[in-house]
Amino acid sequence: LAAAQQIFWQSLAWLAGSLVVALLVGFILSRSLAAPVRALAGAARRIGAGERGARVEVADRGELGLLARAFNEMSADLLRQQEEIEAWNRELQARVEAKTEEVRRLQKVAARAQRVAALAGLSAGLAHEINNPLQSVLGMAQLARREAAGPVLAKLEVVEREARRIAELVQKLLQFGEGPGVVAVEFDVDLAIDAAVRAVAAARPDPRPRIEHRRAGGRAVVLGYPGELQQAFVALLENAVEATREGEAPRVEISTDVADEVVRVEVRDHGRGIEPEHLERIFEPFYTTKHSREGRGLGLSTAHRAVALHGGEVAVESVVGEGTTVRVTLPRAQKGTLLA
Repeated sequence: LAAAQQIFWQSLAWLAGSLVVALLVGFILSRSLAAPVRALAGAARRIGAGERGARVEVADRGELGLLARAFNEMSADLLRQQEEIEAWNRELQARVEAKTEEVRRLQKVAARAQRVAALAGLSAGLAHEINNPLQSVLGMAQLARREAAGPVLAKLEVVEREARRIAELVQKLLQFGEGPGVVAVEFDVDLAIDAAVRAVAAARPDPRPRIEHRRAGGRAVVLGYPGELQQAFVALLENAVEATREGEAPRVEISTDVADEVVRVEVRDHGRGIEPEHLERIFEPFYTTKHSREGRGLGLSTAHRAVALHGGEVAVESVVGEGTTVRVTLPRAQKGTLLA
């Protein structure tokens, strides 16, 4: 009986020892397996909540380590894809904003061109209506001068002089409304600018304006009407000269630049500048900020119309007190080019 009891207690001790060992082994295995699994689960939840690039650190070199490395690679791939998508979204947004701004700009250009065209037609009609009675007034004034003397003659001379001024304005209105009426030809823009510079300098001998003309590196050739574009440059140069501050000598730079498909002309002065509220309207016919009788408000509108006639655009930048820059962009003449 004693031997049986001894065997029983020995078996019970071995069983208890085995159970303790099993519990210890189970505890150790649960710590080594459950902690990495919990780490992986936590990282997955963080990614689901929006955290970018969440990683899990597992030192295990076995299957759990392999799973952790695969998880980290997946997280890095997701982060990279999100960054690429955001970069594309930013680029797309920038392109949309740029296109929207370009559409707005073109809408403004089209609206301004429509206003100018409507006023041009109205101007031509009014000029025709005014011209006939004006010629009668001018003719009668000339006849009356032959028979008049003294104070009456002096008054008739004033009538004739003012009638001629009106006739000059009528001719400008007719030119503004009717267009060039000649065949388009290829010509060098720099030559038209040279002629415009000479005309402006000759018209203002004292003080003679200093106009610097910087030529393009290549041939600045366009298809169109040399006389029309020359008058446009005359108007732009005269406007730049007139912007000179009182007491300063007129100084203007005009330059040309040639790209693959366009010719750019830039007219820069160092004058008074233009107030922002006037910039949108400076190319409208009869709109002027000048207070003298010389300003009829047709020069810049005529320049704008001439540039538009050549398929070009005009842009203006101005800083009050520093000066104004007018940029003209014209399509460069290509083989087979036709001007509508």
